[in-house]
Amino acid sequence: MGTLAERLREERTRLGLKQEEMAVAAGLNRTAQIRYEKGERAPDSDYLTALAGIGVDVLYVLTGVPAPTLKTDEAELLRRYRAAPPAVRTAVAAALGTVAVSQETDPSFAIQSSEIGNVMQGGQTITAPLTFNVGGKKGGKKK
Repeated sequence: MGTLAERLREERTRLGLKQEEMAVAAGLNRTAQIRYEKGERAPDSDYLTALAGIGVDVLYVLTGVPAPTLKTDEAELLRRYRAAPPAVRTAVAAALGTVAVSQETDPSFAIQSSEIGNVMQGGQTITAPLTFNVGGKKGGKKK
């Protein structure tokens, strides 16, 4: 894991930057960058904020633990979840089994599908995990 100074140097190398380039990006001179990388000075929040802006994993530099990364599809799902109305977020959380949905937490939501012809309305207690059976064969005459 190394020291903060070593991790800072690792991040600079990972990004393919020279000491002077990293210093300029953070609004400093090369001497200040050298002192940070030797451990003679500790970086301040303005410096670290500037580094985050150029792609430095500041969490890793400070703690030695890399910041978690999301795959593209996970990031898109999270973006859409955050942009969704509260009723949709509650229904998603219930479907994933992370919360129980009740009238107190979300009194109104509806999930519809014109292909299925079924409607699930809110206003009733729904406890996760949920099972949705969609489609299947209809009963018919046996020969």
